[in-house]
Amino acid sequence: RRVAEVPRRGDYAPKDYGTRGGVKYFRPDGWAQVWLAKVDDDPDFKEINEWPVAYHGTSSSKLGLILEAGLRKPGELPSVQMAHGSVGAGPDGAIYASPSLWLASHPVYSTFLEPAEGRWAQFVFKLRVRPGSFVEQASTLSRRQHWDSDLQ
Repeated sequence: RRVAEVPRRGDYAPKDYGTRGGVKYFRPDGWAQVWLAKVDDDPDFKEINEWPVAYHGTSSSKLGLILEAGLRKPGELPSVQMAHGSVGAGPDGAIYASPSLWLASHPVYSTFLEPAEGRWAQFVFKLRVRPGSFVEQASTLSRRQHWDSDLQ
């Protein structure tokens, strides 16, 4: 395991990091990262390094299951239930991910955990997504239910 250095709160400024697999890449600046597997130098994973990066927000209560069984569609395992609807999923269900860390970290997906008084944590998985295995859509959240109506 390796933990990346976390910049101080005032140090964050959005930057352009280009694309990964033809999809705009949003680097998780300002977040602590823990690598579960580092495969940059493994020739068996060379192709994966060219795949688009996406983020999947989750609650702390689901971390163990995801680490044990991987990301699964609702109903694929008895313990994997639909949490936020299935907009655009189709009959076989879907796993939702976003190229935007900020969308994946919305509290609807990545709930807040208070590990100590006044300290907060959220959990988001950084993924590589096989080209051609995903479809793009605007959002999975109802605008009226989860977003401030004054935002455009």
